Amino acid sequence: MISGQYVTIDPNALEGYSIVQADSGQIPLTIQTTPSEAQIQADSGISDESLINISAREVNQLAGHLPPEQIKILKQRRRTLKNREYAAACRNKRSKSTRRSQKWMCLAESEDIRYRRTK
Repeated sequence: MISGQYVTIDPNALEGYSIVQADSGQIPLTIQTTPSEAQIQADSGISDESLINISAREVNQLAGHLPPEQIKILKQRRRTLKNREYAAACRNKRSKSTRRSQKWMCLAESEDIRYRRTK
């Protein structure tokens, strides 16, 4: 380690890395790689579309050769994609239900108006 000296590092050179600092917060002890989603997708050979469509058991089997950290990120990615899918389905269902309710309200109002005119 360099003591008492400053080192200039290009920020672009550290992309995809995280620096673990000492308790004092002054000196980096190690540099750990944090793989990007694209790297994990390339390493695992699993696209987002297939990641959604296969079972969790199949994901575990396909990701068996990856390091534990990458497996964790891959599983988080799958969960995020599945949650987006569920949220979109919920929004569509709610929207459909709202439109159906509005349609029934319009029909009820027109029936009410017709009933009042006949009185």
